[in-house]
Formats: sequence, C-alpha cells, structure tokens
Amino acid sequence: MQIFSQCSPMAATPWLVSYAPVFSAGTVAVVGLVTGYITLQQWLTARAKLRLDLYDRRWRIYEACTLLVQAVPLANPQQHDQAFYEAKTSATFLFDARVVEYMNILPASVAEQSRRMHRNQEVATPDDLSSFFDGVG
Repeated sequence: MQIFSQCSPMAATPWLVSYAPVFSAGTVAVVGLVTGYITLQQWLTARAKLRLDLYDRRWRIYEACTLLVQAVPLANPQQHDQAFYEAKTSATFLFDARVVEYMNILPASVAEQSRRMHRNQEVATPDDLSSFFDGVG
C-alpha cells in the first residue's frame, strides 16, 4: 500500500498546486504577447491596404495636374480645367495641406505661363536661359 501512495498522482499534487499561480500568470503573459503580435500584423496589413486603395485616387489627381501643366503650350489650357477642379476637390481628403496649397496655385501659374508663351511666340534658347540663371545666383 505504501508503494501505491508514492506513485499515485496525489503525491505530485502539492508542488503543482503551489506553482499554479506562476503557470497561470505565464499563460496570461504568453496569450497577451501573441495577441499583441497579431494586432500589430493586422494594423500593418490594414495600413498597406489603405495605401494601395488610395494609390488609384491619388494617381488620378496626379494625372489631372500633369495634363494641366502639359497644356501650357496649347492656345487654350482651360480645356483641362474641369478635370483638374474635379481632382482638386478630392485632393483635400487624400493629401496633406502642402499639396492642396500647390494645387490652389497651379492654375494661375499655368495660365500666366501660357500667356507669356503665346505673347512672345518665341522659344527660349539655352543662351537665354543661362543668362537668366546667371542673374538669379
């Protein structure tokens, strides 16, 4: 009978019971770390998806700005204004304030550049540009 009591699971119970709070706290810590890691991965994935989703919208705004700037040599750059102003309204939600401020200045700059170009009807030569930049520095 004495051998049976030494091998029974009841003999191992006192040390298991005394370390139960340690095992419990360790389990909670491991579960917390795993949960934190999963949360971090989900956040990184969501951030990457947001960038991907915004890319198409931002690209349309970029194209509208590019078309407006490329219209400078044309006699009437206002034909691209409609697409530009539609893109400008959504730019407030997709870009920071610096880009929106640039987009506010861009049409006037394009119109002024177009007026200058068509008033002079001349193409600037490299010598003209070098003399201009010499005066700037």
